[in-house]
Amino acid sequence: MNSQDKILVVGAGNILLADEGFGIIALSELRKKITSDDVVMFDAGTDIYKIMNLDDRFQKIIVLDAVKQKQQAGTIYRLPLHKIEIESDAKSSHQIKVIEALKLMQVTIDNLKDCEIIIMGVEPAKIEYCVGLSKEVERALVYFVDLVLEEIENARSIVSQEYN
Repeated sequence: MNSQDKILVVGAGNILLADEGFGIIALSELRKKITSDDVVMFDAGTDIYKIMNLDDRFQKIIVLDAVKQKQQAGTIYRLPLHKIEIESDAKSSHQIKVIEALKLMQVTIDNLKDCEIIIMGVEPAKIEYCVGLSKEVERALVYFVDLVLEEIENARSIVSQEYN
């Protein structure tokens, strides 16, 4: 398998801040379901810049995170990075704002330049010192995992169409 055919799934967040840990918890659930070597699972925690240390090239990167869009808690989002506007007053518990970091990395790091980057997340109900997800976000988790699996399958089918 060509390393360019791989898909990177990144969990981002802080599990000590309730729903802010959603990306990490979702990644853990996906690890139970994905065993193929074309999907690389990576826990970035609160430092999305950790993906700069990965040497592989990826056709797609899927970042899992809590996403605040001021909608109902548990709302699921799929946001292509190239369509996201950066808000200067956005607050995040990450060391750097995830969107800004990803946009910067995509234009400066060779192995990220040609890949599609998607942010998949859920609207948090609470971000406070507490371990575990809120009820609203917990209910969305199973459906969210299914959507990420579907995203991965769609990426695989695009690659197989390109090379057949």
